[in-house]
Amino acid sequence: MATYQVTSPDGQKYRITAPDGAGEEEVMAYAQRSFKMAATPKAAETTPAEATPADYRAAQFQGLTDGLGGRVRGAGSIGATLLAPFDMASDAMAGKGLSLG
Repeated sequence: MATYQVTSPDGQKYRITAPDGAGEEEVMAYAQRSFKMAATPKAAETTPAEATPADYRAAQFQGLTDGLGGRVRGAGSIGATLLAPFDMASDAMAGKGLSLG
């Protein structure tokens, strides 16, 4: 029995043991049946070496917008928390009872 190293389309490496006289096509067919390899490779993500300045600007802009959105939501939550006692008192004086609704 011979041992072969087979690389799947997604980059994973497998060691396959096949009969000595097996051809490359037979080994690949066995590997695909045994490990259910993907027929096509996955879309490769951009590595830092392949990234363009536009990619970096887009990532920075996304980070800035995410940070700004978080600050706005946080400020809204703080404002609602600070005003809750006043809202409760106002509702109680208006006869609506004590609730945060």
